[in-house]
Amino acid sequence: MTKPVYSPIALLDDAIASAAFAIAPEKATELANDPRVAEFGLVLSADSGCTIRVDIDTKEATLPVFAMEYLWCFSFLVLALVEEYQGAQSGGKETIDLRTSPQVSQAVDMLNWSHARMRQGGGSPWPEEFPKPEKNPAQSDIAYSVNQIFLSAIAWIIHHEIAHIRLGHGIETTYSVQEETAADDEATKRIFSENLNDDVLLKRQLGMAVALLSLQFLEEPQGKDSRVESHPPSVDRLFRCFDIAGVAQDGFICALTTVALQFQLANLDIKTPLDGNSWSNIMADALISFTTAGRD
Repeated sequence: MTKPVYSPIALLDDAIASAAFAIAPEKATELANDPRVAEFGLVLSADSGCTIRVDIDTKEATLPVFAMEYLWCFSFLVLALVEEYQGAQSGGKETIDLRTSPQVSQAVDMLNWSHARMRQGGGSPWPEEFPKPEKNPAQSDIAYSVNQIFLSAIAWIIHHEIAHIRLGHGIETTYSVQEETAADDEATKRIFSENLNDDVLLKRQLGMAVALLSLQFLEEPQGKDSRVESHPPSVDRLFRCFDIAGVAQDGFICALTTVALQFQLANLDIKTPLDGNSWSNIMADALISFTTAGRD
């Protein structure tokens, strides 16, 4: 993988390159021997925006450095939310005030910095006061936990790009939304094998959820705007992929996703109901509130 700009994310280039194999080692041999993706490769670029993509002809997937930074910072935010949620749960609390958490505040600052840098295609280097990617952090270091979430998320994204090649998709065709949906489905089915133990299943589900939520956080409520996009709405992607991956309706992943969505809605000053009878229902209400915000 080439390194077009300096970023600590480049310290993870070997781990990123092997992420698609590492996330589902039971299928690593099958992936390595698949003739359709025999020439598949990754390249880091200095592109602005979250423009992760694959060239069907060259079988090369492009991962913009700034988008990778954003995903790492988003993984840090999710880790902060996980710790706040688990702390509230163990303490028997029914509500969480994320505004009082120093770690969540730092995570928001990091995410805002990475989002601005991604949008501009550059800008200020990684701030010294922020946690950052490390190549071989100790398991007790926060960078280790964030790396694990990040690599699980990027693995699902890479499998999505590989799926476009496997499925013989074109580039920006009339049916691009359908192709993106098909690639989501294929990537998810490849990662989620049968008979996974609980810890492995949870790690893979968390990575997929983080990948999809990171895209959700980049979207804005459409309100009355009914533009046809090249990708399906994150709302649809979350529900479809959660169903394929067997995410429990009242389990940890739905709970975390709901907390993250409520956090996004609060920052957008969007109200949402909190009276569903399962985490999945509350999550659905949050996504509906986001999608319909701005309508009369």
